[in-house]
Amino acid sequence: TCQHSYSFSNEETELFQTGWKNQTIEDEIYSSSILKAFNYTTSDESDTYTYAGEFGTYRGGGYVYEFRGRLSDMKTNLSALHQLDWIDEKTRAVFIQLTLYNPSVQLLMAVTLLAEFLPTGGIYTTARFEPINFYTFTSILQLVCTIFYIFFIIYFIIIEIRLLFKLRLKYFHQFWSIIQLGIIGCSLGSAGVYFWRFQETNRISHLFEQTNGYIYINLQLAVYVNDILTFLLGYCCFFSMIKFVQLFRFNQRVSLFAETLKYCAKELISFSIMFAIVFISFLS
Repeated sequence: TCQHSYSFSNEETELFQTGWKNQTIEDEIYSSSILKAFNYTTSDESDTYTYAGEFGTYRGGGYVYEFRGRLSDMKTNLSALHQLDWIDEKTRAVFIQLTLYNPSVQLLMAVTLLAEFLPTGGIYTTARFEPINFYTFTSILQLVCTIFYIFFIIYFIIIEIRLLFKLRLKYFHQFWSIIQLGIIGCSLGSAGVYFWRFQETNRISHLFEQTNGYIYINLQLAVYVNDILTFLLGYCCFFSMIKFVQLFRFNQRVSLFAETLKYCAKELISFSIMFAIVFISFLS
């Protein structure tokens, strides 16, 4: 039989006793970690964020069991959770999150294992491994290149502002002006996200010093920030490569190739539209 699918509106947030019961069972005594596993934990308490799976987007809160203590105790607790049907027919997603650290290369690894329980009764599993390196500048040369890049961006900003005041609205009608704005925007965005990541790194380091590493430190926000920084740097490289093509306009062959593309632009656009329609219909 089909069960209800997960959504933010029908998510269970109540506090339960062991076995998903509302009444306290006095005959059986369980550890505090098992009792806590049947109590809803908010995203602020667990320091987790919304996660997008293959079949749904899940809120950061939930019912959490933390792997802590001796191996024998964890095996006993897992057996007890299995007997108490901690994962039952109403479960829609099970997350296993852990953080690994390789001191030889100073690399952190955020691991997320997800099992999604479909309304039809199937189970779909996914795994995500996110390596994170908070040490941005590994050499003096890298730091010097970054400083030069910042000065170049400031120089380009001044030039583009002068052109904007000179050309006014005509400035936005030029193709290379849009490319230049893309480079400047992605560069400034990367700088802002970098400082955001630096702040998140300090928060994680401070939390690690306070707890001496005895609690689970969630790197989900750090992974999201690192992904945003990677996307911005990728777009910046993309716009820079297009801008680099402009330097070849003095080459006769490249100039001839550009004029050819300009001459047959309408035919290429119409062909691209037809090709996209056929290609997308083939994929669907």
